[in-house]
Amino acid sequence: MMTPSDSPGDNSPGGRSQAIEEGRRHHHAGRLDEARAIYERVLAEAPENAPEKADVLHMLGVVALQQGRLDNALERIEKALALKPDFALAHNSAGSVHQRLGRTDDAIGSFRAAVEADPEYGNAHFNLGTMLLVRHQHNEAARALARAAELRPDFADAHLKLGVAYKSLGRHGQAIEALERAAELKPDFADAYSSLGNVHAAIGELEKAEAAYGKAVDTDPGSHAAHFNLGNVLGRLGKREQAIASYERALEIEPGFADAQGNLAEALFDAGERERAFGVFRQAIDDHPAEAVLHWMFASALLKAGDLDAALETVDAGLDAAPGSTRNLSLKAAVLTARGEGKAARALVDFDRFIEAARIERVPGFDSVQAFNVAFRDHIESHPTLFGDPTHHATRHGKHTGELLQEPKGPVAALEQIIIEKGEAYRRKMTAGPAHPFLAAPPLRFSLTVWAVVLPAGGYQTAHIHPDAWLSGVYYAQVPESITKEDESHAGWIAFAETAAMLDGEPGTLQEKGARLIRPEEGLMVLFPSYFYHGTIPFETDETRISVAFDLMPA
Repeated sequence: MMTPSDSPGDNSPGGRSQAIEEGRRHHHAGRLDEARAIYERVLAEAPENAPEKADVLHMLGVVALQQGRLDNALERIEKALALKPDFALAHNSAGSVHQRLGRTDDAIGSFRAAVEADPEYGNAHFNLGTMLLVRHQHNEAARALARAAELRPDFADAHLKLGVAYKSLGRHGQAIEALERAAELKPDFADAYSSLGNVHAAIGELEKAEAAYGKAVDTDPGSHAAHFNLGNVLGRLGKREQAIASYERALEIEPGFADAQGNLAEALFDAGERERAFGVFRQAIDDHPAEAVLHWMFASALLKAGDLDAALETVDAGLDAAPGSTRNLSLKAAVLTARGEGKAARALVDFDRFIEAARIERVPGFDSVQAFNVAFRDHIESHPTLFGDPTHHATRHGKHTGELLQEPKGPVAALEQIIIEKGEAYRRKMTAGPAHPFLAAPPLRFSLTVWAVVLPAGGYQTAHIHPDAWLSGVYYAQVPESITKEDESHAGWIAFAETAAMLDGEPGTLQEKGARLIRPEEGLMVLFPSYFYHGTIPFETDETRISVAFDLMPA
């Protein structure tokens, strides 16, 4: 007896429909070659104007996608869309092909077209949100993923990605809610527990982070990342031996995992196992010679151990691996100071040459700088990402926002223009001058991140650097009247430390001899290399100090 698939075929609309359904059955069962043969036959036999041609072309494209024939997949899907431009399923499939091909912008465009064609298409909203996360467009990603979770409330992955987006926006309460929902829907969802641990760790809830990472390890014992994350929070809790065990387990699963090697070596050093720590550092650098952060970690340990020659050699190797490395530049200054080479350290941390302070005289779209400052303060004080005492940042007894370059940007959009213009002018000016290690690899293009710091009485920032950036800066939108030139304590001033603060982040070290102190003024912008240690001297007043911090990073 002949089966429908090997019969001569019925080319009537009913016969084509029956054949398509048979192809779908093969397709859903994973018999892709059989499905493809039927779809190809229907396509070949169907009249030019047959209404089902777009569907069949799309299904052929999906089969090609599943078989890894990506160019053919895109060709078929685009033909389907030419016949049926509002075909949401086909737009979504085209996005998946672009995603596989690494064409993120094209994928976003296709997923947008899918949700425009069918606003109730939950999977397309999810795919759009996922790609927007890749582009770090977290606010828009959150909207898309929230819609996906609304349309598909039992889709655990949508809640997971939504939680990740909220965390990136600094909306930690919403992130926790979304991630807990993901774990509730899928109790063995290790990624949800790991992401939940990341949020708790970010806001200093270390015991909750430990519990979440523990669940991630329990549900996926083979995840090197889960063991690594658990090790990090155990270290912060002072559970050093358990942290070491977690790092070792991560390395058993993933030998050569650079982050785990570096953190294990640090934990061993802190535990007093110096020789073993140095052995792990050396192995990590042998495995990853281009990882400048490993050189920095090893050089930091050597400096603490008092082996200054080896520390200098190691930090220089880090700068050879990554010229202009922020971490290694800052550490080299500390090593030179410890060696008694103060002149060389001061040449590296050259306040006179590299710190620029200037008043902003005009803000686009505002009648005056004062009008901009008022609008900005209102925007920050009601910002959904503003939260207090962020222990993972340098802010103490104050508040800190998440990323401000997310819609709605409000008045931040005008400041963004100014920062980019000032950053480009700074780069051109500095690279035209004499050679300097800071200028060894100036970025040709910048990406920008902006956040706000709100300091009430007693608030300050510890001495710190911005390790992922090339150029950093601050703009002052509100400065208490008590922060004056006449105050010999320099309360509320920004301080750039020359030596001691590179090893001790407490605020008292910021007033050492040789520090550069700058009094904040409303409308003042200060630019400086990201490897310069800086912080804020505590102040006491009923007024609040509001500043904007920003990083210009290599794009």
